[in-house]
Amino acid sequence: MSDTHTLPFDLNDDSLTRWLETLSRLSTINAGSQLNQAIAQLRKLDDDINTLFPLLLKLTPATLHSAHALTAALQPGPQTDNRSAKIARLSLQLLRNLSLVLHAGQEAEQLPLTQKLQASYFALQLIGQYLRLSSLFHELPSETLWHKSGELFIFAKNNNGLQQNINTRIAEFKHQSSIEQAIKRNLLFTLIAFHRLSASDNQALFDFANQYASLLNFDPVQQPHGHFCWNYSNGIPGPMQRPSEALQNHEISLDTTELLHHLRPDSFESAIGTSELQRLHQHLSGYKKLIGDSIPAAPVQFTMLSGFKPVYDFLTQQEKLNRINRLSAQIVETHNSSMALEPLEHEKSFLSNFSTPQQKIASHPNAPKTGQTVKLLLNKNKNYLLAESKQSDCSVGDLVILSDHKNALIPGVIRQAKKIENTQATTLLIEKIQGELSAHSGLSERRQNTAIILVNEKTDHPEAILNYGKYRNGSTLVLTGKTVRLEALLDYSPLFVRFKVAFDSPRHEAHARH
Repeated sequence: MSDTHTLPFDLNDDSLTRWLETLSRLSTINAGSQLNQAIAQLRKLDDDINTLFPLLLKLTPATLHSAHALTAALQPGPQTDNRSAKIARLSLQLLRNLSLVLHAGQEAEQLPLTQKLQASYFALQLIGQYLRLSSLFHELPSETLWHKSGELFIFAKNNNGLQQNINTRIAEFKHQSSIEQAIKRNLLFTLIAFHRLSASDNQALFDFANQYASLLNFDPVQQPHGHFCWNYSNGIPGPMQRPSEALQNHEISLDTTELLHHLRPDSFESAIGTSELQRLHQHLSGYKKLIGDSIPAAPVQFTMLSGFKPVYDFLTQQEKLNRINRLSAQIVETHNSSMALEPLEHEKSFLSNFSTPQQKIASHPNAPKTGQTVKLLLNKNKNYLLAESKQSDCSVGDLVILSDHKNALIPGVIRQAKKIENTQATTLLIEKIQGELSAHSGLSERRQNTAIILVNEKTDHPEAILNYGKYRNGSTLVLTGKTVRLEALLDYSPLFVRFKVAFDSPRHEAHARH
């Protein structure tokens, strides 16, 4: 037996019951902190799992209650001040730590298979609650917990336990009676949990996932019909990055077709706005309607760069050119009058269809000419672009920037890609990023050089785009003259993250207010 003197209870039911009763007399934060410390200590023990297993099951309701109580003590939305951030982190740690202890149960040789499956089911249910709270706090989903979920999925699948019925009296678990149902709920919620949601919308979507997750189908074929997939060996579920390509090893296609007709206002216990429902329907349908919504018109050629680094490098070069232009105003004027190309009439008409002014491109004979040529098609939805590309190296979820080298820059994110039949071309649906972008270099809290793209830097609602990584709310990046603080996750893919940010420099804030 391991040394358990640091635990506040002995490894038996009576001692644990008495200790839990003492927690009920403490403040919410103190009780949660002590409970989390005890669970963290259990992770370090190598005692007989048969002794620990019933105690872990008994700790589950108390852990759920504590995490919910801590969450209820917070204001809805991202937690940016230190005290609130610590409370939010504690509620997440409780669920994470206990799920990891239970996950280890499927590796214990001495535990019977029935109990291993029960431990796996409890772990997945706790992970689901973690996913709900991380979305509520506008945090990134946990890669670690999705990796562990994949291990639990494979274990249950290999032991014919995915659909085995598991009884529980825990209210939060009542909607799922098997490991497969718990996994599908977690998958569906992760697919639909947009990170700009209100607290009520967050709960409504979690309830929707509880009720309809059984309609999310695993598509086993190599050329899938769904628009989403899950790499269960190491990945967060999301849109297929290359929809026209066959599935890779350890990938499952997720077919959402049967869910679409349930996306009605009466499918939700609490109200979700019409625009949010419409966006959700577009997302789960793979933007099928939008990607085929072009208007007959002569296309306009643009140069497109895709990927965080090419976009960042391009913006950096643009800033250098802008500085040259500002220092050489007379040269720029001569260059514009003698060398700049005016758009053709149909190009002027095409560009006038954009609902917002686009970022101006630096005019200079050495402007970057990298990237691929795409044809921009006219479409009805002003928030999206349709581009036809002859290259196949574009990924759904990638950051892009389009330039005609004469008029404007148009930044965006690829939301869907569709192969055009009998051709080598692909139609790309690009959601526009509204606002002006600028590239910066800064230092992370770990003193690592970090590339950052700021969006609408000089407004009251600045944002930041970074290469994908493990970021959390409250993290800071030190730039020249100011510090950027990440406040709330707005969007992410395997290729980038986008945050609402604030600046800690008084000088910059004063400038922004003017």
